[in-house]
Amino acid sequence: MVKNEYEKLHSEEDAKNVNPVINANIFSRLTIWWMNKIFVTGNKRPLEEEDLFPLLEEDKSEVLTEKLQAEWEKELNKRHHGKRPRFWKALMRVCPWYEYFSIIGLVMTDMANRMTLPVLLGFLISYLMGIRQLDVSFKYILPTFICITSLGRNLAQHHYQNRSALLGMRFRAAATGLLYKKVRARLEVYCL
Repeated sequence: MVKNEYEKLHSEEDAKNVNPVINANIFSRLTIWWMNKIFVTGNKRPLEEEDLFPLLEEDKSEVLTEKLQAEWEKELNKRHHGKRPRFWKALMRVCPWYEYFSIIGLVMTDMANRMTLPVLLGFLISYLMGIRQLDVSFKYILPTFICITSLGRNLAQHHYQNRSALLGMRFRAAATGLLYKKVRARLEVYCL
């Protein structure tokens, strides 16, 4: 009979090797500074498996598969009420809703910065060409806002791309784990 538990690959280093995002402050999270250690190591030599950070608990395949299985069971129970079960709904409930809202917020921030930057640049160009006269304080505020808008755009874009990739990884791990469990259960039935 096949064992129904996941096995941990590296248990001896897990105690001292902690994912740095857990202890990262707000500045470190905004600038993704917590990744510097792995970047420096990768710059000096090719990365090896022991150089990588351990997964966060919410990113582990076992946890994601169990959540998806529970949500899929809820969807399957909808058949008793005359509704059709939807796998995508179960998959969407695997991750917390704040993940989706943070991605939407970051996309909106990126879009707002993309629309604001050309307007600010238009004001600056019209001032430099002599078409428009600006107040003395506005001459210094305008370039500052251009820099802040560019920085905000870059931060928002990198974070929503990172979160979207992480969300996709979670979906894939959960769906693959659930599929693996179903195949293994069918094989056990056929082998008996």
